[in-house]
Amino acid sequence: MNEQLQHRTRTTRLFFTGRPHMQSEVRTYFEIQQKQEVEIVAKKNDIRKFLHHKIAGDRQVNPDTMNEALENEILSALLRRSQGMFLLPALHIAMVLEQTTIFKRRKVLTKLPTELHGTFKETIQRIQQSRGHAELGMKVLLWLHLAYRPLKLTELQHALAVEKDDIQFEVDNIPSRKIILDSCFGLVLIDEETMTVRFVHYSLKEYFQLQGSVHFPDGYSNIAETCLIYLNFPKIREHCKYSHELTKKFKDFPFLEYAACNWGTYAKHQLNENVMKLVITLPGGGNTLSSAPLQVLYASIADKWKFKYWGRVARLFSGIHVAASFGLDDLTKCFCQMGQADLHDDTGRSPLSWAAENGHEDVMWLLLERNDVDVNAKDKEYGRSTLSWAAQNGHEAVVRLLLERNDVDVNAKDDTYDQTPLTWAVEKGHEAVIAAAA
Repeated sequence: MNEQLQHRTRTTRLFFTGRPHMQSEVRTYFEIQQKQEVEIVAKKNDIRKFLHHKIAGDRQVNPDTMNEALENEILSALLRRSQGMFLLPALHIAMVLEQTTIFKRRKVLTKLPTELHGTFKETIQRIQQSRGHAELGMKVLLWLHLAYRPLKLTELQHALAVEKDDIQFEVDNIPSRKIILDSCFGLVLIDEETMTVRFVHYSLKEYFQLQGSVHFPDGYSNIAETCLIYLNFPKIREHCKYSHELTKKFKDFPFLEYAACNWGTYAKHQLNENVMKLVITLPGGGNTLSSAPLQVLYASIADKWKFKYWGRVARLFSGIHVAASFGLDDLTKCFCQMGQADLHDDTGRSPLSWAAENGHEDVMWLLLERNDVDVNAKDKEYGRSTLSWAAQNGHEAVVRLLLERNDVDVNAKDDTYDQTPLTWAVEKGHEAVIAAAA
């Protein structure tokens, strides 16, 4: 985009919207001679109409807990605290109206937090103290806080339906969209255009970036465990012989793709005993065929989503390949103890090859210390060595680790591309790798 804008004419007009930090971003990337900045704030008259609407709706349900004097007090206090935004009064009015008497509403009104992060903290405390909503509400916030991409409503619903002791997926445990929204007390909304679930405002994401570890000390391991429980359900785990079978599973189990492709990254942050056990139970490796979750993961990391079109699915991609590609050294060690240290997948790639491509030095150390791993083995698809994969991706530490050995073929050429590790590094511009390999 920036390149295209370099050729813009004098009549080109650019329009940006965003949070305050966007001003410095715009100045960094664009030289704009004339600019006009407009601060977007909520008009008090619009906020007043919104509050009137909320109060009117409450009066219809609870006529004895509101009178004209209290309404005027609420409007005055919330408008005064609004700071030019809708979010604060929206959260504040919810705090006030949930009280059951006029006295309690007045009392809460005098103790409302004056800034946004304080309001978030108090709203989260209300979620934690609510009957029936606490567990679900906090789970939703956890998922949105740690999700690596926006989650579709159906994905989140399936994730929330998983319980620790489940042995099969319970359709009757899927929470409705209304229950999900109600349990979060206004902190979450559903984008109707994309059907993704997100925080009500970017500032809440910023709040959790600062306070997430306080609210969710075991967040990463909890999510990894949920993903793996889901993936271990028999109907999900079963190997797919043909691509159309895997495609059907995506439709029946919408959380499958996200869980299969991301559990390892969560486990990389926090790996506990429960997660270890669940990974070991995922079939794959040895004489067994790859489970469907491993087939999905292979398609993702090996860029083989084209299986949807030409029918090929993984058969031999195993647990140790997954552990090595995610950099999970403890799990890799477990699989090595099962005799899988040099196990090759469908394309002839070893755990060492996967670890090298992704730059996982600890896993490389673990595998290279063994005497049953072929350091110069080439895959069957491209004829590329372990060193070639590491050099192409610019993993200097892994390249140096391999070059320290006397048995590594530094000049091994790929069968497909006829390139050496050094020429790969030169093509990709990895100067540190070039210096190490030259």
